Amino acid sequence: MAGTSTSGPKGEHNLSLIDDVTRDAVAQMKLAGFSPAVVVQTSPGNFQAWLKHPEKLDKEMGTAAARALAERFGGDTGAADWRHFGRLSGFTNRKQKYCDPATGLHPFVKLVESSGAVYPEARGSSGKSAKGSRTDIGWNASGAHSALPSMCRAFRK
Repeated sequence: MAGTSTSGPKGEHNLSLIDDVTRDAVAQMKLAGFSPAVVVQTSPGNFQAWLKHPEKLDKEMGTAAARALAERFGGDTGAADWRHFGRLSGFTNRKQKYCDPATGLHPFVKLVESSGAVYPEARGSSGKSAKGSRTDIGWNASGAHSALPSMCRAFRK
C-alpha cells in the first residue's frame, strides 16, 4: 500500500498545468486573458497554475496547449503535457532543495486562488460563457483553440 503513484490520469480532460511559474507570470496570464482556475504555491516564489479549457482536449492537443502556455508564460516546458500531476495543497513539497536546514522542515503547498472558472480568453471576443458551439468559444474550424499561440499547433506533429 505504501509508495507513490507514477501513473497519470485515466483519460482526457479539460485542464492544463503550467508548472514552476512566478507570481508575476500568474499576473501576466491574467492580463492576457488566461486566468487560472486554480493557483497553488509549491515553494517560496514558485507556483503552479491550472487553466480550465471550455471542453475536454484530446491527449495531443492537451500536451500542445500545456507546452505552448508554459513557453508563453515562462513555465517548465519539461513538465508540460496532458497527464502531468500537480502538487496538492495542504501537503509538503518534499524536494530536498526546499528543506530548511535549521528546522529540517519542508514548505507546505498552499492554495492561493481557486475560481474553478474557464479562462476568459476561451470565450472569444463575444464574451459569452464557454457553453455553445466550438466556434462560439474560440475554437477555429481546424479544431485548434484560437486563444492559444499558433506555436501550439506545431506540437501536434
